[in-house]
This record gives sequence, structure tokens and C-alpha cells, in this order.
Amino acid sequence: MYLHLQAIKYQLMNLQEGEDAQAVNEIVTHLQKSSSIDGFPDMMIGLLLQTIPGELFLLKQAMKEYHTEKVKLIIHRLKPTAKVYGLSALHDFIAETEASLIRNGLCANNIAAVDKIIHQFGRVIDLFSNTGR
Repeated sequence: MYLHLQAIKYQLMNLQEGEDAQAVNEIVTHLQKSSSIDGFPDMMIGLLLQTIPGELFLLKQAMKEYHTEKVKLIIHRLKPTAKVYGLSALHDFIAETEASLIRNGLCANNIAAVDKIIHQFGRVIDLFSNTGR
């Protein structure tokens, strides 16, 4: 079941001006520019909503288990996802965190960085989950 672009646009009109509306608009606009295939943004948002919550769950589990290699693997998979959805700042932050994990393991700074990655992806999921789905 895919989110319809019209529902997103309608929800954007109802969101107050601000960070949430801007974030949703930027992602939708990026996806529209990424492909001329009809329904591509809907498909990609549906894919995001289907896959990322599971990845975040696995990442949280790896953090609880203090399993550095699993954490590195999962954030490595999340890095291109951020890029695909036009989340360049998040992509860059993930890349920096990944490099730091390789150098320093799960030190306090990296734990905080991974928590921020989880929070940022969770926010994106929440934004699209609450747009009339």
C-alpha cells in the first residue's frame, strides 16, 4: 500500500509553515526530480516506510548488544538510503559516523551520533506515516 503523492501535497498544505513541512517537501521534490517514472515518489516512500523501521530496530538491538560490527554494517546500509531520499546532511553525518566507528568503535561520541541517526530517520518515518496514510 503506497502513499499517494496527492495525500502528501494535501498534508503539506495543512502543515504549519516550518521544519516538518519543509522536510517533507524537500524529500518529495527530490524524488520527483530523480525519475520520470509515473508513481516513482509513491513507490519510494512506500519502500522507505516498509524497510527503514526494520533497519532502525536492528540498529537499536545492535547498540543494546554493544556490537560494533553490526552497528557499522547497518549504518553503512542507511548511508545510501539517506542520499536517495535527498537527505544530504544526514548522508554526510552517517559517513562521518561510520568513519569514526571504524577508528574509535562505540565510544560515547559515536553512541550519541548513532542515536542521532536513529532519531533523524525516525523523524522522517513519522513525517510520512502521518501524511494521511
